[in-house]
Amino acid sequence: MNYIKNNYINWIILLLGITILGLGNSLIVIANCGSDSITIFGQGVANTLSIKYGYGYIVANLFFFIIVLIFHRKKIGIGTVASAFLTGLLINLYMEILPFSTPDNIILKYTISLSGIVVVAIGVALYMYSNTGLGPFEGVVDLLTTKTKLRFWIIKICFDLILFISGILLGGTFGPVSVLSVFTLGPLIDLFRFLLKKTNIIKEHKEENKLETEDLLS
Repeated sequence: MNYIKNNYINWIILLLGITILGLGNSLIVIANCGSDSITIFGQGVANTLSIKYGYGYIVANLFFFIIVLIFHRKKIGIGTVASAFLTGLLINLYMEILPFSTPDNIILKYTISLSGIVVVAIGVALYMYSNTGLGPFEGVVDLLTTKTKLRFWIIKICFDLILFISGILLGGTFGPVSVLSVFTLGPLIDLFRFLLKKTNIIKEHKEENKLETEDLLS
């Protein structure tokens, strides 16, 4: 009980991040201008298993969760489980309750799609900042980042490219925004993580803020 009480800010940020992440993914799917790589991969899994996209997202999360569990267990926490299961369910919920469907206007479609990418980046950055455990996808990226000593956004781009190609082969839908998301999501997440750390809402990040600032200025 004391652990939960002392870390309530972390839990609030985690839930906020996952809620925002689910919304962003739903906007991308609804816009139908091409999805981000994780969405494409989830669609491919859903298409292969003939299930709803949200459930396909959960299955994909479980696959990468096993990898993180075996090779990067120290990064597993309540945030890992919450991200793996709640995000997919929230996507299904948003798809049902959002008061609009795919618009006919091409400008509006791309506006919704690009907004979805930014919202996804904010959601991922928030739950990573919550320091409650990495989601399965981000856990794999963090594992590769640790092993290669490369920046998060570089590994994220490479990982997204692999998911992008795999998702297409499994039957996921893609478009111009898909290619854009592969090369922008990683840098956007890194940017929002940096800005969140600068707020110092979670005090444990104080020393990391200093290192991150020095890294960006170098």
